[in-house]
Amino acid sequence: MNWFVGDSYILANVFLVSPVYEAAVFYGYCTVIPSLVYFATFLETKFLPLYKDYFNKLCVVGKYEDVKESLKALKQTLISEVLYCMELQLLISITCILLANIMFNELDMDTYLLDLFRVIVFGSYSSIFISILITLFLYFDLRFQAMVLASSMFTTGILFSYVFGKMGMSFTGFGFFLSSLLTFAVGVYMFYKLFDKLNYTIMFRQNFNYKVGGSFVKKISQLFNNRIYIVILIVILFLLGSAKAHAAYDSRGFNNVTGNNRDTMSPYDKEGYDINGYNRQGADRRGFNKVYWNIGTNSPYDYSGFNYKGIHKDTGKESDTRGFNYKHFNIETNSEYDKNGFTFEGIHKDTGREYDNNGWNYYGLNEQTKDYYNKEGWNFAGINRRGFNKDKYNVETKSEYDSWGFNYDGINKETGKEYDTRGFNYEHFNVETNSKYDKNGFTYDGINKDTGREYDKNGWNYYGLNEKTQDYYDETGWTFDGINRQGFNREGYNVWTKSKYDYANFDFQGINKNTKTRYDERGFDNNQVHNKTHTKYDERGFDYGGKNKDTGTEYDKDGWNFYGLNEKTKTYFDPSGYTREGLDKYGYKRGQRPKNFGAAPAVNRGRHSTAGTKKSGTKSSGGSGGYDKNGFDKNGIYRRGY
Repeated sequence: MNWFVGDSYILANVFLVSPVYEAAVFYGYCTVIPSLVYFATFLETKFLPLYKDYFNKLCVVGKYEDVKESLKALKQTLISEVLYCMELQLLISITCILLANIMFNELDMDTYLLDLFRVIVFGSYSSIFISILITLFLYFDLRFQAMVLASSMFTTGILFSYVFGKMGMSFTGFGFFLSSLLTFAVGVYMFYKLFDKLNYTIMFRQNFNYKVGGSFVKKISQLFNNRIYIVILIVILFLLGSAKAHAAYDSRGFNNVTGNNRDTMSPYDKEGYDINGYNRQGADRRGFNKVYWNIGTNSPYDYSGFNYKGIHKDTGKESDTRGFNYKHFNIETNSEYDKNGFTFEGIHKDTGREYDNNGWNYYGLNEQTKDYYNKEGWNFAGINRRGFNKDKYNVETKSEYDSWGFNYDGINKETGKEYDTRGFNYEHFNVETNSKYDKNGFTYDGINKDTGREYDKNGWNYYGLNEKTQDYYDETGWTFDGINRQGFNREGYNVWTKSKYDYANFDFQGINKNTKTRYDERGFDNNQVHNKTHTKYDERGFDYGGKNKDTGTEYDKDGWNFYGLNEKTKTYFDPSGYTREGLDKYGYKRGQRPKNFGAAPAVNRGRHSTAGTKKSGTKSSGGSGGYDKNGFDKNGIYRRGY
């Protein structure tokens, strides 16, 4: 029944097979071979002599008391040996079940087959003793009991196998197990009962003659005696062989109907992958699951850097930086080797090992030096440790100088000599001190020889940064070289202006050169603090550099800079002709200048004089050449209007 409702398929359009169930049954019955051997030995050595003695006394010369004694001896021997056989087989079956996990792992079989095998072992245990009991029944010519036992096994086997087969593959084998167990229980009961009336049954049957078979049966028997069955088998095999066959398994050994593999009798092949190419963890051979996530790397990319679709994470293409795709085939050379002759795994085609003829491996490691540079100091690509190629061009800086400012020959681009401003050459050796330290005790990388760190004992690093202030000035306002924020050294000389005054005309004591006080013309001292506001800003909100605190630019919100220049006119007057203080050119505030200011006297208003005056007025207040540098005409009228 398992072939119809279980995991099965048709082979060659003829045979209905269920490989997994068949394999489990085969291995299960192999475990009961010891019982068959023991029972056959028992029949020949112990049972048969007692059996012959019993029938001889019962049917020929024995007294009734002798028959009873013979039957008693036969019964005791038979029961004791059958029980011993059952104990022996039970021990063997349990041992096989306990060791099944090891055996199946060694044979690389599926866990589903392992569970099925364990169920079949118990079923085989019961069924083999059913066969033994049927054999014993037939020894005593108890054909009815044998038929009942066989029919019970057949009927319950079909019923239970159908019921459990419909419940799913996980219940396969339970029908056979329950059928065997129940039938075995019935057989044991019948076995104990047969001795109660055995004498009567055998004596009664001796008084009847049976005619077995007829003319048809005799003819069939004669044909088989003449070995006609050989011809029949040849014809059957010929007919079956002429049927149109088809491959039940694909190239990987999987059946397309059941999805099981013929080698492992499970849904997985020997490598652990199912018919769709996924293992028990749901990953394919590259490690991707069905949602394109790589289980091995726990990322969208495999160990080679390719995603599920074969796109590399660094190049964004179907090949990596060496030209290999996800199948490890090089698409640049159209071969399994890259342009340098190495496979994806790094084996060279000429040498057959990880190094080429020149001693380089695929990622540029030298065989002799075990470094990325050979004994001459060149790497695989012909670049030395400083980044220069053999044409004296630095590939790292893309210039003729390295990152430290030296060319191939060791000349510094700033000093034009073989050392930089600190005295170090291209090998980071200081030629001024003839050591690896500069005059301040720092290495090229800035490690102080006394402290062993980037700051010396006074808290300065090699380029003058103070450790405490994280500025180029310490807490007292002096640099590493003894220069304060105004550019003065400790002797009062300004190294920036090369005089005794700084750029703001203050000396070392803070006295302004022009005002002879501590404040300049705008009221700022040498620390750029205003004398009236006592802040960094003057009364109008401008700092020493001329930036307004409100606007953040050099002009305030009204458009004036710190010295009164207007943003729009670029003069000291706004578009209306007034200064920042609201005065015009003549010092009048808005609306206070007389209306007749600058008017000519009304004398001699004759025709000629009037014309002359008009002509003169036109010329003086004309559109061009009639305004001074501040935009006023000779009458004090601003050109933008009053």
